[in-house]
Amino acid sequence: MSWASFDGGAGAGAEWTVEAGAPAAATLSLRYANGGAADRPMDVAVNGGRVVAARAFRPTGGWDRWETVALPVTLRPGPNTVRVTAVGAAGAPRLERIALG
Repeated sequence: MSWASFDGGAGAGAEWTVEAGAPAAATLSLRYANGGAADRPMDVAVNGGRVVAARAFRPTGGWDRWETVALPVTLRPGPNTVRVTAVGAAGAPRLERIALG
């Protein structure tokens, strides 16, 4: 995906659907940039269940300086919904890519 930026503060977010052939443990990787001075926390949910609450996405030193965080998730067969939601008033970091591995 191309990068995504979230307007607004807490509650702003984005959602993607990913397919899995069988139930599986996977790693969700989120590549992000945070050019601000403070963390931009987000909740991460898979299929409506929160996987991580208020995960800190730390400053990266610029809006074009990218870092990746990896989170363990469990997928079910067929379509799976991945949602990230900004928790703090500053909003979410800029997301460049999500990937499952």
